[in-house]
Amino acid sequence: MATKPKDIWTRTSTSSTQIVLFGMLLVAFISHARADDIPFDTNVPDASSNTGSTAAPTEAAPAPEAPASGNPAAANPPPATSGGAAQSAPPPAATEDLSNLDKEMPPPAPSPTPAAAATGLPTLRRVKAPAELSGLGNLAPFNDIAVISRRFLPKTNRFELTPNVGLVLNDVFFTDIVLGGRLGYYFTENYGIEAIGTAISTSPKGVTNELQNQRFVNTAALAVPTAYYGLDFKWAPIYGKLGWLNKSIVPFDFYFSGGGGITGTNQNTSPPTIHLGTGQIFALKKWMALRWDLSWYAYNSTSTVVGGSSGTFTNLHLTLGMSFFFPEAVYR
Repeated sequence: MATKPKDIWTRTSTSSTQIVLFGMLLVAFISHARADDIPFDTNVPDASSNTGSTAAPTEAAPAPEAPASGNPAAANPPPATSGGAAQSAPPPAATEDLSNLDKEMPPPAPSPTPAAAATGLPTLRRVKAPAELSGLGNLAPFNDIAVISRRFLPKTNRFELTPNVGLVLNDVFFTDIVLGGRLGYYFTENYGIEAIGTAISTSPKGVTNELQNQRFVNTAALAVPTAYYGLDFKWAPIYGKLGWLNKSIVPFDFYFSGGGGITGTNQNTSPPTIHLGTGQIFALKKWMALRWDLSWYAYNSTSTVVGGSSGTFTNLHLTLGMSFFFPEAVYR
């Protein structure tokens, strides 16, 4: 049967369309291979044309650049043969099989944490050091940090012997000189007991002589203390240090005391007496300190002189002395 021109044109058009599509796919594949840096060898012979050959299949390798002479045979030398079988030359180092490289290499070391990288510390310490320093910004002043120093003059289980001298501050009729001594024992740094003994020397003031000589007032009827003996309980809650002329540091204790005893008077009476006191000691050595005391005494006394009266009397003593501590200090 004769073929119509229309059928020939249709078949020709269909074949042309197939060729164009195949060419477009080939161009896309080549472009994709070059974009991924995969060598593409267009000189590899088709497998269908070498069906009768016993050559071993080889991996595709990029074609070496042609020499300056332009000889294609020099650029692509034929494979060497042995025993009638074609053998390919050893592939270049760049085309070696890297599929087992991950299995042969040891696993990579773990990367340091951001905290370790920031501080530059070794991997084993990257957790400890930042953890210890990270909370410093949250500490409250004077609440989480304390400085504990050894006392310069410890008092626990030690005796304190203090000779002192002073005045009675609130006697308007007589000048009273106080000579005395104290002996204390400390159970702890803050608590102790103390025995007190004083002798008081009195002399009339000018106003007293005027009252007696000019106004004929019997000043002998006035009750005047002559001695005191008592026992106190001591509490020293305050301990600190002072700077002396920017040259030395002087530790000190501030104490309070309370107790009782008896007061001797010029009326030949010894009334019970209440005693309250306070004072400081300034440590000069580990066994010696400077001390001042302020003491308040209250007692009831009756005058034995005709025309005398009775009532409550108070005296305020200020004394200064030196304290000596024994036995030798034992530090904790």
